[in-house]
Amino acid sequence: MKNFLIYIFIILLFFSCQNDRQKSIQKINLLQKKLVDNNLKTNKDVAKKISFEMENYILNYKDDSLNANYILFLADLNTNVFNLPIKGFYYYEKFFNEYPFHKKAPLSLFYQAYVLENFLKKNNESKLLYEKFLVLYPDHELANTVSFSIKNLGIPLEDLVKEFENIN
Repeated sequence: MKNFLIYIFIILLFFSCQNDRQKSIQKINLLQKKLVDNNLKTNKDVAKKISFEMENYILNYKDDSLNANYILFLADLNTNVFNLPIKGFYYYEKFFNEYPFHKKAPLSLFYQAYVLENFLKKNNESKLLYEKFLVLYPDHELANTVSFSIKNLGIPLEDLVKEFENIN
């Protein structure tokens, strides 16, 4: 009888954990639907809630298959919505280190270099990551963009636009 009760307890615990996981996923999905309004403006309050929920999810379900997407989402939120490029960089780097063979690993490496170049103005570090990108993914669709970025590191966008206009 005692073993039976232990068995039942374990089953209930398992389903309780699954239920909590599903509730977290549903909450995140619902918040994501509210993130952008009809005018295509990001609701920062909703973004903060999503960030909080995703960070908790990643902590509570360390080996979950959704974590890769959540980490990239957090990188984008922090970089582009909250204007926290260091934290955004952290998540792009975390993604690349934890999922090096994921189909979006090249993108996360590219964005690491992009954040360093365009937000943090660390051109030398950015160049190293762009070069790493070209070594690891020479045939990737972003390879030409990366080569262009290396060639034009440190040149202000306005100057690049003028140069482009002069060519055409």
